Amino acid sequence: MPVVQATGGLADKVSDTNHAEQPDAERAGFTFEDGNAAGLESAVEPATGLWYKYPRHCHQPRPNGMRQDCAWNRSGGHCLSIFNHPRA
Repeated sequence: MPVVQATGGLADKVSDTNHAEQPDAERAGFTFEDGNAAGLESAVEPATGLWYKYPRHCHQPRPNGMRQDCAWNRSGGHCLSIFNHPRA
């Protein structure tokens, strides 16, 4: 289960299991804002707590994250279309 800093593409792809607006079936991990030890701990603590207290619930976010298309083919193609777009 991913634990990521909510920045850039990671913020777009990993919706927090505890705090996201998406339905539970779409949540994919744990996120933190501040790029320091306290920020990381704010995400690792609930992730490990979930694992130890409710291990069955840890199985849902994992496939949710794996179903997401994070390949550069899609993102790169989108960037190329922006650069190749004719200017007015």
